[in-house]
Amino acid sequence: MVSEVNSDVPGGFSEAEGFSSLMAAHFPGYRVAGKPASVWAERTRLALPVSGNIALLSAPGYMEDSQVVAYLAACLRARGLNPKLVGPREIRWEAGQAFLVGAAEPLAGLFRFYQLEWLAATPPQTGWPNFILGGATPVSNPGRAALSESKRFPLSWRDLQTPMPESTRLFPEARAPREVAYREHEDWVLKGTYSNCGDAVLSRRWLSQRSWRAAWARALLSPHGWVAQRRFEVVPLHTSLGELTHCLGVYVIDGQVAGGYLRLSRGKFVDSSAIDAALLIAEET
Repeated sequence: MVSEVNSDVPGGFSEAEGFSSLMAAHFPGYRVAGKPASVWAERTRLALPVSGNIALLSAPGYMEDSQVVAYLAACLRARGLNPKLVGPREIRWEAGQAFLVGAAEPLAGLFRFYQLEWLAATPPQTGWPNFILGGATPVSNPGRAALSESKRFPLSWRDLQTPMPESTRLFPEARAPREVAYREHEDWVLKGTYSNCGDAVLSRRWLSQRSWRAAWARALLSPHGWVAQRRFEVVPLHTSLGELTHCLGVYVIDGQVAGGYLRLSRGKFVDSSAIDAALLIAEET
């Protein structure tokens, strides 16, 4: 099953590539499941001029976000590019071009590791609409990535002219909360529309009856903030730590698979407290 798409600001590059590479050195006969940071940096090198600054935008004060952009910046420097780690106040827009504050030359490119819903909460004078429409500076990921990031995105498939057969086959059934009958509630999971790291994934399996009813009440009162996803069972992994729930993320860069990211949890679902794990693939013989 594909439970969701984390297309807006996907992270985990250093764990998927750096950590997994360190572990692979100790397991002969196994290899890493790809190197997404290196693939992204190489695609950036081919797409952008070597001269000029590339701004890596992240939220100040979030250590995990800083780790992501620092790792990607190192990959860019290794390829002769000039990355700059910045916050949203360090970028200005003029006629669709992005500039570092105080710089005369426009940026060669932007890497956005700052959720679009966070940017949308800032005044339009900051220029954030350029991430969606009218921007001339190349951006990875572009603002349209927030469309498939929405957990409510599957609700739109029934109205699209473009058929979505594979997505329909792989994704659990999704409904607006108001479309689920009360007697069926326990067969569904509630997800926040733009939840991150499992911070708004709710199920009767780990909530009391009172909390579960309160969650549905919130979803019914604020329907655009939630989606109901039909519950499915995750096959547990048997490990030296006991049975663990796992979540496997697949990186797709320019339409090509570029690597994988594995996280493990002792709970019923994978959230911010999950364990980062190396994902290794046995070499074929």
